[in-house]
Amino acid sequence: MEALPADARPGVAAAISATARAAGAPKTVASAVRKAVRRLLEASAPPPPAASGDDGAPADDPSVAMDVEEAAVRADLRHAAADVALALAASGALPRTAPERTLLHRAMAPVLTERADAVLQKKAYRTLTHLVATARPPPGPADADADAGADATAAAAAAAAAAAAADEALSTLVTDVAAAVGETAASARSTRAALVTALITARAGTLPALSSAFVAELALGARDAAAKTRAGATAGLAALARRYAADAPGGVADFLPVLAAGLGGRSHAMLAATLTAMAKVMYDYRGEAVADARLAATVDGLFCVPGEGGDAAAAAAATRDAAMAGGSDSDDSDEEEEGAEDDDAEDDDDEDAMADTGAARRTPSASSTGAPGVVSLLLVHDKREVIRSALGAVKVATLILDRPRLTATLPGLVPALVTASAVATKAEIRLRVRVVLERLLRKCGEGPLAAVFPAEHAKLLAAIRKRHARALASRKAAREGAADGGGASGAAGGGGGGGSGGGRALAFDQAFAFAPEETHGRAAGAGDHGGVDAGGGGGGGGGDDGDDGGAMEAELLGLDAADRRRRGRGGGRAAPADRR
Repeated sequence: MEALPADARPGVAAAISATARAAGAPKTVASAVRKAVRRLLEASAPPPPAASGDDGAPADDPSVAMDVEEAAVRADLRHAAADVALALAASGALPRTAPERTLLHRAMAPVLTERADAVLQKKAYRTLTHLVATARPPPGPADADADAGADATAAAAAAAAAAAAADEALSTLVTDVAAAVGETAASARSTRAALVTALITARAGTLPALSSAFVAELALGARDAAAKTRAGATAGLAALARRYAADAPGGVADFLPVLAAGLGGRSHAMLAATLTAMAKVMYDYRGEAVADARLAATVDGLFCVPGEGGDAAAAAAATRDAAMAGGSDSDDSDEEEEGAEDDDAEDDDDEDAMADTGAARRTPSASSTGAPGVVSLLLVHDKREVIRSALGAVKVATLILDRPRLTATLPGLVPALVTASAVATKAEIRLRVRVVLERLLRKCGEGPLAAVFPAEHAKLLAAIRKRHARALASRKAAREGAADGGGASGAAGGGGGGGSGGGRALAFDQAFAFAPEETHGRAAGAGDHGGVDAGGGGGGGGGDDGDDGGAMEAELLGLDAADRRRRGRGGGRAAPADRR
Protein backbone atom coordinates (compact mmCIF):
# COMPACT_ATOMS: atom_id res chain seq x y z
CA MET A 1 0.00 0.00 0.00
CA GLU A 2 2.83 2.42 0.80
CA ALA A 3 4.19 2.05 -2.75
CA LEU A 4 0.98 3.48 -4.20
CA PRO A 5 0.31 7.19 -4.68
CA ALA A 6 -2.14 8.74 -2.25
CA ASP A 7 -4.92 9.15 -4.83
CA ALA A 8 -4.82 5.43 -5.73
CA ARG A 9 -5.09 4.12 -2.17
CA PRO A 10 -8.88 4.54 -1.68
CA GLY A 11 -9.61 2.24 -4.61
CA VAL A 12 -7.15 -0.38 -3.41
CA ALA A 13 -8.57 -0.15 0.12
CA ALA A 14 -12.08 -0.70 -1.24
CA ALA A 15 -10.84 -3.75 -3.14
CA ILE A 16 -9.19 -5.14 0.00
CA SER A 17 -12.40 -4.68 1.98
CA ALA A 18 -14.56 -6.33 -0.69
CA THR A 19 -12.14 -9.25 -1.07
CA ALA A 20 -11.99 -9.88 2.68
CA ARG A 21 -15.78 -9.75 2.89
CA ALA A 22 -16.29 -12.18 0.01
CA ALA A 23 -13.46 -14.61 0.78
CA GLY A 24 -14.99 -16.03 3.94
CA ALA A 25 -11.56 -16.74 5.39
CA PRO A 26 -11.47 -15.30 8.93
CA LYS A 27 -8.01 -16.69 9.66
CA THR A 28 -6.56 -14.94 6.62
CA VAL A 29 -8.24 -11.68 7.62
CA ALA A 30 -6.91 -12.00 11.17
CA SER A 31 -3.40 -12.59 9.85
CA ALA A 32 -3.66 -9.51 7.62
CA VAL A 33 -4.81 -7.44 10.60
CA ARG A 34 -1.80 -8.57 12.63
CA LYS A 35 0.54 -7.54 9.82
CA ALA A 36 -1.12 -4.13 9.49
CA VAL A 37 -0.90 -3.56 13.25
CA ARG A 38 2.76 -4.56 13.30
CA ARG A 39 3.57 -2.14 10.47
CA LEU A 40 1.65 0.62 12.22
CA LEU A 41 3.49 0.09 15.49
CA GLU A 42 6.88 -0.13 13.78
CA ALA A 43 6.28 3.13 11.94
CA SER A 44 5.00 4.79 15.13
CA ALA A 45 8.04 3.85 17.19
CA PRO A 46 10.52 6.70 17.71
CA PRO A 47 13.64 6.42 15.56
CA PRO A 48 16.93 5.53 17.28
CA PRO A 49 19.02 8.53 18.31
CA ALA A 50 21.60 9.54 15.73
CA ALA A 51 25.25 9.16 16.74
CA SER A 52 27.00 12.51 17.13
CA GLY A 53 30.65 13.04 17.73
CA ASP A 54 30.42 16.69 18.71
CA ASP A 55 28.13 18.64 20.98
CA GLY A 56 26.07 19.89 18.07
CA ALA A 57 25.70 19.56 14.32
CA PRO A 58 25.84 22.45 11.88
CA ALA A 59 22.60 23.65 10.33
CA ASP A 60 23.59 22.33 6.89
CA ASP A 61 24.48 18.87 8.18
CA PRO A 62 23.07 16.22 5.75
CA SER A 63 21.84 14.20 8.73
CA VAL A 64 19.21 16.88 9.41
CA ALA A 65 17.75 16.47 5.93
CA MET A 66 17.89 12.70 6.34
CA ASP A 67 15.90 12.95 9.58
CA VAL A 68 13.21 14.98 7.82
CA GLU A 69 13.01 12.48 4.99
CA GLU A 70 12.86 9.59 7.42
CA ALA A 71 10.03 11.27 9.33
CA ALA A 72 8.09 11.71 6.08
CA VAL A 73 8.66 8.06 5.15
CA ARG A 74 7.52 6.92 8.59
CA ALA A 75 4.39 9.06 8.36
CA ASP A 76 3.59 7.57 4.95
CA LEU A 77 4.07 4.06 6.33
CA ARG A 78 1.71 4.82 9.21
CA HIS A 79 -0.97 6.08 6.83
CA ALA A 80 -0.57 3.04 4.58
CA ALA A 81 -0.88 0.64 7.51
CA ALA A 82 -3.88 2.56 8.83
CA ASP A 83 -5.54 2.34 5.40
CA VAL A 84 -5.14 -1.44 5.37
CA ALA A 85 -6.43 -1.77 8.94
CA LEU A 86 -9.42 0.44 8.13
CA ALA A 87 -10.25 -1.60 5.02
CA LEU A 88 -10.10 -4.88 6.95
CA ALA A 89 -12.21 -3.51 9.82
CA ALA A 90 -14.79 -2.15 7.36
CA SER A 91 -15.13 -5.58 5.73
CA GLY A 92 -16.72 -7.03 8.86
CA ALA A 93 -14.87 -10.29 8.21
CA LEU A 94 -12.87 -10.21 11.45
CA PRO A 95 -14.47 -12.63 13.93
CA ARG A 96 -16.05 -11.02 16.98
CA THR A 97 -14.02 -13.22 19.33
CA ALA A 98 -10.70 -12.74 17.53
CA PRO A 99 -7.89 -11.35 19.71
CA GLU A 100 -6.86 -9.17 16.75
CA ARG A 101 -9.72 -6.86 17.67
CA THR A 102 -7.97 -6.02 20.91
CA LEU A 103 -4.68 -5.53 19.07
CA LEU A 104 -6.31 -3.15 16.62
CA HIS A 105 -7.97 -1.22 19.43
CA ARG A 106 -4.72 -0.83 21.35
CA ALA A 107 -2.85 0.23 18.22
CA MET A 108 -5.41 2.89 17.30
CA ALA A 109 -6.03 4.28 20.80
CA PRO A 110 -2.79 6.37 20.94
CA VAL A 111 -3.61 7.90 17.55
CA LEU A 112 -6.78 9.44 19.03
CA THR A 113 -4.63 11.94 20.91
CA GLU A 114 -2.41 12.91 17.95
CA ARG A 115 -4.06 16.18 17.06
CA ALA A 116 -1.25 17.22 14.70
CA ASP A 117 -2.14 14.51 12.17
CA ALA A 118 -5.86 15.00 11.61
CA VAL A 119 -6.03 12.62 8.63
CA LEU A 120 -4.54 9.73 10.58
CA GLN A 121 -6.79 10.57 13.52
CA LYS A 122 -9.86 10.33 11.31
CA LYS A 123 -8.73 6.93 10.04
CA ALA A 124 -8.36 5.73 13.63
CA TYR A 125 -11.86 6.94 14.52
CA ARG A 126 -13.33 5.25 11.45
CA THR A 127 -11.53 1.99 12.21
CA LEU A 128 -12.80 1.93 15.78
CA THR A 129 -16.31 2.78 14.58
CA HIS A 130 -16.33 -0.32 12.37
CA LEU A 131 -15.03 -2.44 15.25
CA VAL A 132 -17.81 -1.19 17.51
CA ALA A 133 -20.48 -1.78 14.87
CA THR A 134 -19.49 -5.46 14.61
CA ALA A 135 -18.64 -6.05 18.27
CA ARG A 136 -21.94 -7.74 19.07
CA PRO A 137 -23.79 -10.45 17.13
CA PRO A 138 -26.81 -9.33 15.13
CA PRO A 139 -30.15 -9.88 16.87
CA GLY A 140 -31.50 -13.33 16.18
CA PRO A 141 -32.53 -16.60 17.77
CA ALA A 142 -29.08 -18.18 17.45
CA ASP A 143 -25.50 -17.01 17.79
CA ALA A 144 -23.71 -17.15 14.46
CA ASP A 145 -20.44 -17.94 16.20
CA ALA A 146 -21.77 -21.04 17.93
CA ASP A 147 -21.27 -24.41 16.25
CA ALA A 148 -24.43 -25.89 14.80
CA GLY A 149 -23.84 -29.20 16.55
CA ALA A 150 -23.19 -27.82 20.02
CA ASP A 151 -25.81 -28.41 22.65
CA ALA A 152 -27.87 -25.56 24.04
CA THR A 153 -25.92 -25.30 27.29
CA ALA A 154 -22.54 -24.98 25.60
CA ALA A 155 -23.94 -22.50 23.10
CA ALA A 156 -25.42 -20.37 25.88
CA ALA A 157 -22.14 -20.44 27.80
CA ALA A 158 -20.18 -19.43 24.71
CA ALA A 159 -22.62 -16.61 23.98
CA ALA A 160 -22.39 -15.35 27.55
CA ALA A 161 -18.59 -15.40 27.45
CA ALA A 162 -18.57 -13.54 24.13
CA ALA A 163 -21.00 -10.96 25.47
CA ALA A 164 -18.88 -10.41 28.58
CA ALA A 165 -15.75 -9.97 26.47
CA ALA A 166 -17.55 -7.50 24.21
CA ASP A 167 -18.80 -5.54 27.24
CA GLU A 168 -15.30 -5.29 28.65
CA ALA A 169 -13.78 -4.23 25.32
CA LEU A 170 -16.46 -1.61 24.70
CA SER A 171 -16.15 -0.22 28.23
CA THR A 172 -12.40 0.15 27.75
CA LEU A 173 -12.98 1.89 24.44
CA VAL A 174 -15.43 4.31 26.07
CA THR A 175 -12.70 5.28 28.54
CA ASP A 176 -10.12 5.77 25.79
CA VAL A 177 -12.44 7.85 23.62
CA ALA A 178 -13.54 10.00 26.55
CA ALA A 179 -9.90 10.69 27.47
CA ALA A 180 -9.17 12.00 23.96
CA VAL A 181 -11.92 14.63 23.91
CA GLY A 182 -9.55 17.57 24.18
CA GLU A 183 -7.13 16.28 21.55
CA THR A 184 -9.51 15.97 18.62
CA ALA A 185 -8.68 17.97 15.50
CA ALA A 186 -11.45 20.16 14.15
CA SER A 187 -11.74 18.14 10.95
CA ALA A 188 -12.04 14.89 12.94
CA ARG A 189 -14.98 15.96 15.09
CA SER A 190 -17.57 14.47 12.76
CA THR A 191 -15.84 11.06 12.71
CA ARG A 192 -15.49 11.20 16.49
CA ALA A 193 -19.22 11.94 16.79
CA ALA A 194 -19.91 8.90 14.61
CA LEU A 195 -17.82 6.72 16.95
CA VAL A 196 -19.60 8.08 20.02
CA THR A 197 -22.96 7.37 18.39
CA ALA A 198 -21.83 3.83 17.57
CA LEU A 199 -20.75 3.28 21.18
CA ILE A 200 -24.12 4.44 22.47
CA THR A 201 -26.01 2.32 19.95
CA ALA A 202 -23.89 -0.75 20.79
CA ARG A 203 -24.90 -0.36 24.45
CA ALA A 204 -21.31 0.16 25.53
CA GLY A 205 -20.77 1.00 29.17
CA THR A 206 -23.41 2.18 31.60
CA LEU A 207 -25.76 5.09 31.16
CA PRO A 208 -24.08 7.21 33.87
CA ALA A 209 -20.66 6.60 32.30
CA LEU A 210 -21.86 7.50 28.82
CA SER A 211 -23.69 10.58 30.06
CA SER A 212 -20.78 11.97 32.05
CA ALA A 213 -18.38 11.30 29.17
CA PHE A 214 -20.29 12.50 26.14
CA VAL A 215 -23.40 14.58 26.91
CA ALA A 216 -21.62 17.94 27.08
CA GLU A 217 -19.56 17.14 23.99
CA LEU A 218 -22.61 16.12 21.97
CA ALA A 219 -24.60 19.17 23.07
CA LEU A 220 -21.82 21.52 21.96
CA GLY A 221 -21.30 19.55 18.76
CA ALA A 222 -24.96 19.98 17.85
CA ARG A 223 -24.22 23.71 17.45
CA ASP A 224 -20.90 23.27 15.63
CA ALA A 225 -20.16 25.32 12.53
CA ALA A 226 -19.60 22.18 10.42
CA ALA A 227 -22.77 20.54 9.12
CA LYS A 228 -21.37 16.99 9.39
CA THR A 229 -20.38 17.54 13.01
CA ARG A 230 -23.82 18.95 13.82
CA ALA A 231 -25.52 15.97 12.18
CA GLY A 232 -23.29 13.47 13.98
CA ALA A 233 -23.72 15.10 17.39
CA THR A 234 -27.49 15.35 16.92
CA ALA A 235 -27.59 11.65 16.04
CA GLY A 236 -25.58 10.90 19.18
CA LEU A 237 -28.01 12.82 21.39
CA ALA A 238 -30.94 11.03 19.78
CA ALA A 239 -29.26 7.65 20.35
CA LEU A 240 -28.58 8.48 23.99
CA ALA A 241 -32.19 9.57 24.47
CA ARG A 242 -33.37 6.28 22.98
CA ARG A 243 -31.02 4.42 25.31
CA TYR A 244 -32.54 6.22 28.30
CA ALA A 245 -36.04 5.57 27.02
CA ALA A 246 -35.29 1.85 26.79
CA ASP A 247 -33.08 1.23 29.84
CA ALA A 248 -33.57 3.96 32.45
CA PRO A 249 -36.27 3.40 35.09
CA GLY A 250 -37.82 6.79 34.41
CA GLY A 251 -37.22 6.77 30.67
CA VAL A 252 -36.63 10.12 29.01
CA ALA A 253 -37.69 11.85 32.22
CA ASP A 254 -34.32 10.74 33.63
CA PHE A 255 -32.45 12.10 30.61
CA LEU A 256 -33.72 15.69 30.77
CA PRO A 257 -32.13 16.36 34.21
CA VAL A 258 -28.87 14.92 32.87
CA LEU A 259 -29.01 17.40 30.00
CA ALA A 260 -30.02 20.21 32.34
CA ALA A 261 -26.77 19.77 34.24
CA GLY A 262 -25.15 21.66 31.36
CA LEU A 263 -27.01 24.76 32.49
CA GLY A 264 -24.57 24.96 35.36
CA GLY A 265 -21.74 25.71 32.96
CA ARG A 266 -20.12 29.13 32.95
CA SER A 267 -19.73 29.33 29.17
CA HIS A 268 -22.63 30.97 27.38
CA ALA A 269 -22.00 28.59 24.47
CA MET A 270 -22.59 25.66 26.85
CA LEU A 271 -25.81 27.22 28.13
CA ALA A 272 -27.13 27.84 24.63
CA ALA A 273 -26.16 24.36 23.45
CA THR A 274 -27.85 22.75 26.45
CA LEU A 275 -31.07 24.68 25.86
CA THR A 276 -31.09 23.61 22.22
CA ALA A 277 -30.49 19.97 23.15
CA MET A 278 -33.27 20.03 25.74
CA ALA A 279 -35.67 21.55 23.24
CA LYS A 280 -34.74 18.83 20.75
CA VAL A 281 -35.49 16.07 23.25
CA MET A 282 -38.76 17.71 24.29
CA TYR A 283 -39.83 17.93 20.67
CA ASP A 284 -38.81 14.37 19.75
CA TYR A 285 -40.63 12.88 22.76
CA ARG A 286 -43.68 15.13 22.76
CA GLY A 287 -45.95 12.13 22.26
CA GLU A 288 -44.51 10.21 25.21
CA ALA A 289 -45.12 13.20 27.48
CA VAL A 290 -48.86 12.86 26.89
CA ALA A 291 -48.91 9.39 28.49
CA ASP A 292 -46.03 9.82 30.96
CA ALA A 293 -47.04 12.11 33.81
CA ARG A 294 -43.50 12.32 35.16
CA LEU A 295 -42.07 13.38 31.80
CA ALA A 296 -44.85 15.93 31.38
CA ALA A 297 -44.14 17.38 34.83
CA THR A 298 -40.41 17.54 34.06
CA VAL A 299 -41.01 19.41 30.81
CA ASP A 300 -43.51 21.81 32.36
CA GLY A 301 -41.15 22.48 35.28
CA LEU A 302 -38.55 23.86 32.90
CA PHE A 303 -40.81 26.84 32.29
CA CYS A 304 -42.74 27.19 35.54
CA VAL A 305 -42.09 25.66 38.95
CA PRO A 306 -45.37 25.14 40.82
CA GLY A 307 -45.33 26.54 44.32
CA GLU A 308 -47.25 28.24 47.04
CA GLY A 309 -46.44 31.86 47.55
CA GLY A 310 -43.20 32.21 49.44
CA ASP A 311 -42.00 28.72 48.53
CA ALA A 312 -42.13 29.59 44.86
CA ALA A 313 -40.41 32.90 45.43
CA ALA A 314 -37.69 31.26 47.48
CA ALA A 315 -37.12 28.61 44.83
CA ALA A 316 -36.82 31.26 42.14
CA ALA A 317 -34.46 33.39 44.20
CA ALA A 318 -32.24 30.42 44.99
CA THR A 319 -31.56 29.69 41.31
CA ARG A 320 -31.74 33.17 39.82
CA ASP A 321 -28.20 34.22 40.72
CA ALA A 322 -26.78 31.04 39.19
CA ALA A 323 -28.81 31.35 36.00
CA MET A 324 -28.37 35.05 35.30
CA ALA A 325 -25.56 37.55 35.26
CA GLY A 326 -26.36 41.24 35.33
CA GLY A 327 -25.56 43.48 32.42
CA SER A 328 -26.78 44.08 28.93
CA ASP A 329 -27.78 41.47 26.38
CA SER A 330 -24.51 41.56 24.47
CA ASP A 331 -22.34 39.00 22.70
CA ASP A 332 -18.61 38.51 23.19
CA SER A 333 -17.90 39.20 19.53
CA ASP A 334 -17.96 42.65 17.98
CA GLU A 335 -19.95 41.64 14.90
CA GLU A 336 -22.79 43.88 13.86
CA GLU A 337 -26.20 42.29 13.64
CA GLU A 338 -28.95 43.21 11.29
CA GLY A 339 -31.89 44.98 12.82
CA ALA A 340 -29.83 47.10 15.18
CA GLU A 341 -32.26 49.98 14.82
CA ASP A 342 -34.49 49.76 17.84
CA ASP A 343 -37.23 52.31 18.32
CA ASP A 344 -37.42 53.55 14.72
CA ALA A 345 -38.70 50.15 13.58
CA GLU A 346 -41.49 50.00 16.18
CA ASP A 347 -45.00 51.37 16.03
CA ASP A 348 -46.28 53.97 18.46
CA ASP A 349 -48.08 51.47 20.66
CA ASP A 350 -44.91 49.47 21.26
CA GLU A 351 -42.93 52.62 21.99
CA ASP A 352 -45.50 53.64 24.60
CA ALA A 353 -45.57 50.12 26.02
CA MET A 354 -41.81 50.10 26.54
CA ALA A 355 -41.41 53.73 27.58
CA ASP A 356 -42.07 53.13 31.25
CA THR A 357 -39.79 50.13 31.71
CA GLY A 358 -36.50 51.94 32.25
CA ALA A 359 -33.08 50.77 31.19
CA ALA A 360 -32.21 48.74 34.28
CA ARG A 361 -32.35 44.98 34.06
CA ARG A 362 -35.18 43.42 36.04
CA THR A 363 -35.66 39.84 37.05
CA PRO A 364 -38.92 37.92 36.62
CA SER A 365 -40.86 37.67 39.84
CA ALA A 366 -42.54 34.62 41.34
CA SER A 367 -46.29 34.59 41.76
CA SER A 368 -48.48 32.74 44.22
CA THR A 369 -49.12 30.01 41.64
CA GLY A 370 -45.61 29.39 40.36
CA ALA A 371 -42.04 30.57 39.95
CA PRO A 372 -39.98 30.89 36.77
CA GLY A 373 -38.39 27.64 35.64
CA VAL A 374 -34.79 27.43 34.55
CA VAL A 375 -35.62 28.18 30.90
CA SER A 376 -37.68 31.18 31.95
CA LEU A 377 -34.81 32.47 34.08
CA LEU A 378 -32.42 32.23 31.15
CA LEU A 379 -34.69 34.45 29.06
CA VAL A 380 -33.11 37.42 30.86
CA HIS A 381 -29.51 36.24 30.59
CA ASP A 382 -26.90 38.81 29.61
CA LYS A 383 -25.86 36.97 26.42
CA ARG A 384 -28.05 37.12 23.35
CA GLU A 385 -26.93 33.65 22.27
CA VAL A 386 -28.48 32.22 25.44
CA ILE A 387 -31.62 34.34 25.08
CA ARG A 388 -32.14 33.14 21.50
CA SER A 389 -31.86 29.50 22.54
CA ALA A 390 -34.22 30.03 25.48
CA LEU A 391 -36.75 31.71 23.18
CA GLY A 392 -36.43 28.79 20.78
CA ALA A 393 -37.18 26.37 23.61
CA VAL A 394 -40.22 28.43 24.60
CA LYS A 395 -41.40 28.47 21.00
CA VAL A 396 -41.15 24.68 20.92
CA ALA A 397 -43.22 24.59 24.12
CA THR A 398 -45.97 26.64 22.48
CA LEU A 399 -46.14 24.00 19.76
CA ILE A 400 -45.96 20.77 21.77
CA LEU A 401 -47.92 21.64 24.94
CA ASP A 402 -51.68 21.45 24.88
CA ARG A 403 -53.78 24.33 26.13
CA PRO A 404 -54.12 23.25 29.80
CA ARG A 405 -50.42 22.49 30.21
CA LEU A 406 -49.35 25.67 28.44
CA THR A 407 -51.75 27.74 30.54
CA ALA A 408 -50.27 26.23 33.70
CA THR A 409 -46.81 27.49 32.71
CA LEU A 410 -47.92 31.10 32.19
CA PRO A 411 -47.23 32.32 35.78
CA GLY A 412 -43.54 31.54 35.45
CA LEU A 413 -43.15 32.13 31.73
CA VAL A 414 -44.95 35.38 30.93
CA PRO A 415 -43.14 37.67 33.43
CA ALA A 416 -39.81 36.42 32.11
CA LEU A 417 -40.86 37.01 28.49
CA VAL A 418 -42.05 40.53 29.26
CA THR A 419 -38.86 41.32 31.17
CA ALA A 420 -36.74 40.01 28.28
CA SER A 421 -38.59 42.30 25.88
CA ALA A 422 -38.36 45.28 28.21
CA VAL A 423 -34.60 45.15 28.70
CA ALA A 424 -33.60 44.02 25.20
CA THR A 425 -31.39 46.42 23.27
CA LYS A 426 -31.95 44.66 19.95
CA ALA A 427 -35.17 44.78 17.97
CA GLU A 428 -34.64 41.14 16.99
CA ILE A 429 -35.10 39.94 20.59
CA ARG A 430 -38.22 42.04 21.09
CA LEU A 431 -39.74 40.74 17.87
CA ARG A 432 -39.09 37.15 18.88
CA VAL A 433 -40.65 37.74 22.29
CA ARG A 434 -43.75 39.21 20.68
CA VAL A 435 -44.06 36.24 18.37
CA VAL A 436 -44.16 33.98 21.44
CA LEU A 437 -46.58 36.25 23.33
CA GLU A 438 -48.93 36.32 20.36
CA ARG A 439 -48.82 32.53 20.20
CA LEU A 440 -49.69 32.38 23.89
CA LEU A 441 -52.56 34.82 23.37
CA ARG A 442 -54.04 32.73 20.58
CA LYS A 443 -53.59 29.38 22.28
CA CYS A 444 -54.37 30.19 25.92
CA GLY A 445 -56.78 33.07 25.49
CA GLU A 446 -56.74 36.64 26.71
CA GLY A 447 -58.00 35.93 30.23
CA PRO A 448 -55.23 33.60 31.45
CA LEU A 449 -52.57 35.75 29.80
CA ALA A 450 -53.87 38.99 31.31
CA ALA A 451 -54.08 37.39 34.77
CA VAL A 452 -50.30 36.87 34.92
CA PHE A 453 -49.19 39.81 32.77
CA PRO A 454 -47.21 42.37 34.83
CA ALA A 455 -49.32 45.44 35.48
CA GLU A 456 -46.54 47.86 34.54
CA HIS A 457 -46.46 46.34 31.04
CA ALA A 458 -50.20 46.46 30.40
CA LYS A 459 -49.66 48.63 27.33
CA LEU A 460 -47.66 45.85 25.69
CA LEU A 461 -50.52 43.41 26.19
CA ALA A 462 -52.95 45.96 24.79
CA ALA A 463 -50.77 46.45 21.71
CA ILE A 464 -50.51 42.70 21.10
CA ARG A 465 -54.25 42.26 21.61
CA LYS A 466 -55.02 45.11 19.22
CA ARG A 467 -52.77 43.69 16.51
CA HIS A 468 -54.32 40.28 16.94
CA ALA A 469 -57.85 41.69 16.65
CA ARG A 470 -56.85 43.69 13.59
CA ALA A 471 -55.36 40.60 11.97
CA LEU A 472 -58.54 38.61 12.64
CA ALA A 473 -60.67 41.35 11.13
CA SER A 474 -58.44 41.58 8.08
CA ARG A 475 -58.65 37.84 7.50
CA LYS A 476 -62.39 37.83 7.96
CA ALA A 477 -62.71 40.53 5.32
CA ALA A 478 -60.45 38.53 3.00
CA ARG A 479 -62.61 35.41 3.45
CA GLU A 480 -65.78 37.35 2.77
CA GLY A 481 -64.23 38.80 -0.36
CA ALA A 482 -63.21 35.31 -1.48
CA ALA A 483 -66.75 34.07 -0.89
CA ASP A 484 -68.05 36.83 -3.17
CA GLY A 485 -65.68 35.63 -5.91
CA GLY A 486 -63.29 38.52 -5.74
CA GLY A 487 -60.35 36.74 -4.10
CA ALA A 488 -60.72 33.04 -4.71
CA SER A 489 -57.17 32.63 -5.91
CA GLY A 490 -55.77 34.51 -2.93
CA ALA A 491 -57.82 32.45 -0.51
CA ALA A 492 -56.65 29.26 -2.15
CA GLY A 493 -53.03 30.31 -1.80
CA GLY A 494 -53.24 31.61 1.77
CA GLY A 495 -55.73 29.28 3.43
CA GLY A 496 -54.09 25.95 2.85
CA GLY A 497 -52.46 25.62 6.25
CA GLY A 498 -55.56 25.28 8.38
CA GLY A 499 -55.90 26.45 11.96
CA SER A 500 -57.71 23.35 13.18
CA GLY A 501 -54.70 21.13 13.40
CA GLY A 502 -54.59 19.88 9.82
CA GLY A 503 -51.21 21.35 8.87
CA ARG A 504 -48.04 19.38 8.35
CA ALA A 505 -45.81 18.51 11.28
CA LEU A 506 -42.78 20.75 11.54
CA ALA A 507 -39.23 19.49 11.65
CA PHE A 508 -37.37 20.48 14.80
CA ASP A 509 -35.29 23.12 13.01
CA GLN A 510 -38.49 24.79 11.83
CA ALA A 511 -40.12 24.53 15.25
CA PHE A 512 -37.08 25.88 17.12
CA ALA A 513 -35.91 28.65 14.80
CA PHE A 514 -37.56 31.99 14.14
CA ALA A 515 -37.81 32.52 10.41
CA PRO A 516 -37.08 36.05 9.15
CA GLU A 517 -40.64 36.47 7.93
CA GLU A 518 -41.96 35.24 11.28
CA THR A 519 -40.01 37.78 13.31
CA HIS A 520 -41.27 40.45 10.94
CA GLY A 521 -44.83 39.40 11.59
CA ARG A 522 -45.93 37.59 8.44
CA ALA A 523 -46.13 34.08 9.89
CA ALA A 524 -46.37 34.61 13.61
CA GLY A 525 -49.68 32.79 13.84
CA ALA A 526 -48.71 29.61 12.08
CA GLY A 527 -48.79 27.27 15.02
CA ASP A 528 -51.95 27.61 17.12
CA HIS A 529 -52.71 23.94 17.56
CA GLY A 530 -52.93 21.52 20.40
CA GLY A 531 -50.14 19.40 18.94
CA VAL A 532 -47.23 20.28 16.70
CA ASP A 533 -49.02 21.05 13.47
CA ALA A 534 -48.03 24.23 11.73
CA GLY A 535 -50.92 25.76 9.95
CA GLY A 536 -50.99 28.76 7.76
CA GLY A 537 -48.66 29.56 4.96
CA GLY A 538 -46.98 32.86 4.47
CA GLY A 539 -49.91 34.28 2.56
CA GLY A 540 -51.61 35.76 5.58
CA GLY A 541 -54.23 33.00 5.76
CA GLY A 542 -53.60 29.57 7.12
CA GLY A 543 -56.44 29.29 9.63
CA ASP A 544 -58.66 31.01 12.13
CA ASP A 545 -55.82 31.65 14.54
CA GLY A 546 -53.16 32.89 12.12
CA ASP A 547 -51.94 36.45 11.57
CA ASP A 548 -52.40 38.62 8.53
CA GLY A 549 -49.01 39.07 6.88
CA GLY A 550 -49.22 42.68 5.71
CA ALA A 551 -50.93 44.02 8.81
CA MET A 552 -48.49 42.40 11.23
CA GLU A 553 -45.49 43.47 9.19
CA ALA A 554 -46.72 47.05 9.07
CA GLU A 555 -47.37 47.10 12.80
CA LEU A 556 -43.98 45.70 13.77
CA LEU A 557 -41.91 47.63 11.26
CA GLY A 558 -43.89 50.85 11.26
CA LEU A 559 -44.69 50.80 7.53
CA ASP A 560 -47.29 53.07 6.03
CA ALA A 561 -49.78 51.95 3.38
CA ALA A 562 -47.56 52.90 0.43
CA ASP A 563 -44.57 51.06 1.88
CA ARG A 564 -46.75 48.02 2.45
CA ARG A 565 -47.92 48.00 -1.15
CA ARG A 566 -44.37 48.32 -2.43
CA ARG A 567 -43.16 45.44 -0.24
CA GLY A 568 -46.06 43.30 -1.39
CA ARG A 569 -45.29 43.84 -5.07
CA GLY A 570 -41.52 43.97 -5.17
CA GLY A 571 -40.21 42.23 -2.06
CA GLY A 572 -39.27 45.53 -0.40
CA ARG A 573 -38.21 47.40 -3.59
CA ALA A 574 -40.12 50.23 -5.11
CA ALA A 575 -42.53 49.35 -7.91
CA PRO A 576 -41.71 50.55 -11.45
CA ALA A 577 -44.47 53.16 -11.36
CA ASP A 578 -43.15 54.58 -8.10
CA ARG A 579 -39.61 54.73 -9.47
CA ARG A 580 -40.83 56.68 -12.47
